[in-house]
Amino acid sequence: MTDAVASDCLDMTPAQMTEALNTCFEGYLVPFVITPDYFERRFRPESLDSLSSRIWRVDGVTAAIVLIARRGWTARVAAMAVAPPFRRLGLGFRAMKSAVEDATQRGDRRLVLEVIEQNEAAIRLYESVGMSRCRRLVGYRREADSGKRTGIVEVDPLQAARALSQFVQDDLIWDLTPETLSSYAAPTKAYTIDERGYVIATGREAGVVVWSLFVDPGHRREGLGRRLIDGLAETMGGKPLLTPVAVPDTVAPGFFRACGFTENPISQFEMVLGL
Repeated sequence: MTDAVASDCLDMTPAQMTEALNTCFEGYLVPFVITPDYFERRFRPESLDSLSSRIWRVDGVTAAIVLIARRGWTARVAAMAVAPPFRRLGLGFRAMKSAVEDATQRGDRRLVLEVIEQNEAAIRLYESVGMSRCRRLVGYRREADSGKRTGIVEVDPLQAARALSQFVQDDLIWDLTPETLSSYAAPTKAYTIDERGYVIATGREAGVVVWSLFVDPGHRREGLGRRLIDGLAETMGGKPLLTPVAVPDTVAPGFFRACGFTENPISQFEMVLGL
């Protein structure tokens, strides 16, 4: 496809980028329709770089979009999609190859993304530009439960994010890092039990998204994780509790089962390319 032209997203408003995303994700494996306010709340904490992001057009019509987030030496494909009329024409490969070349020219040293495991076509696309599967990511759901009063106390989400950076040294998925969570504000809330453990969550109509739950290593195996979950359920009015599909499948599956969670049928792979 030689008539596709790419430009950066620097001059696009959140409403325009939202419209482009909705156009390109039409008919996607998982329904994806967002609003400008959701766009702003989601991508602002993720360190979206509009100058490095690309919108591809054919005769002025939106054909593809690649959103790039950046921190330090790492770039992340925060969203990538091709509009239905332009699929299977090689535009996806061209857009991703361009993203890799741009990242190399900027001096980035690593490119990462997450892709739905069941989206085999997308996985093949990313592998075709040199990306490799790094780890499998899952999500969990606990059905509506009134929970229990466990003495959790609300704190500033920024305090909880700072504690996460001290307590957890693991290589976290981009959406769940302290850097991302430190940008969360209302309606996101955080709770603690005696500053020994924290949970960060956002209440939504469909349920409560649990972004992070962690315990001071010196106080693990004291039941604090279960108490935080039960207290959160009680505080949030017994809504279902959900995690993003961003939890490595090796991280505490027994804990989630013990707390009444079941695994989401949709899973993801984190994919990485060294530059």
